[in-house]
Amino acid sequence: MAGIVSVSEAASIAFHTAFHLAANGNVLVRKQKLAEELSVSQEHLAKIIQRMARTGILQTVRGPKGGCRLTEGALSMTLLDIYEAIEGPYLQLECLLQKKICTGECCLLGGMLQEMSRELYKQLKSTTLKDVAEKLTLSQSHGEHRE
Repeated sequence: MAGIVSVSEAASIAFHTAFHLAANGNVLVRKQKLAEELSVSQEHLAKIIQRMARTGILQTVRGPKGGCRLTEGALSMTLLDIYEAIEGPYLQLECLLQKKICTGECCLLGGMLQEMSRELYKQLKSTTLKDVAEKLTLSQSHGEHRE
């Protein structure tokens, strides 16, 4: 396990794709360039872009001058919208153990996992793509590079 709180590779790529497109404004970005900049395979990225387009987060344009960009209303979408476009409905974390060893009547960690899961949900639901884009713009104007 890489960490207690983690997202799938597909969700991570979706977040990074959305952040990258938000930082580029309304400019079309080619899938090949995105794959290169995110260090992911074009095939995997294409599947994720397809899901994101199907749920209205981004639009794709075919042809030699084509690419993808965020849809007009995407900046008001939340990180939860992006997560659920890839993973489906957010499920509360119940147990860290893949194989339960207790009866589940009383969590040995005292509800800590449920609280962390609720907090993550709250953060994803309250953070818009616009919030992230503003942070990216601010950090780029100060010469920093953050994700």
